[in-house]
Amino acid sequence: MAVTQPEDEPEIRHSLLSLKAEFEPVKESVMTLLEHLEQRGEQRGKEAGLREGRVQTLVRLLSAANPEFTESDAVKVRELPDKALDKLTDAIALHRPWKELRKLLRETSKRRNSS
Repeated sequence: MAVTQPEDEPEIRHSLLSLKAEFEPVKESVMTLLEHLEQRGEQRGKEAGLREGRVQTLVRLLSAANPEFTESDAVKVRELPDKALDKLTDAIALHRPWKELRKLLRETSKRRNSS
């Protein structure tokens, strides 16, 4: 069984809990596994949320400071790996010109497409 949609979770949880009585000897392991999976899901959600907030902030900063910034550039920012986001953030903080920022976006985009 897999929880692929949030609305599937109650049904899956109910199914697992109904089996709990049959597997009393492994009850603790099942509950520990459920707790672990829940914590891992929460952590992934937090990380994704933090990344999304960071990307949105960078897109807003770039679009506000650079009239040449396009939706295509915004897409490139959203696709950047974390290390490239760090480089872009540093370049913005150091007030690098748009030409240099765009070069960073293009280079990273080319590397991702060639991989």
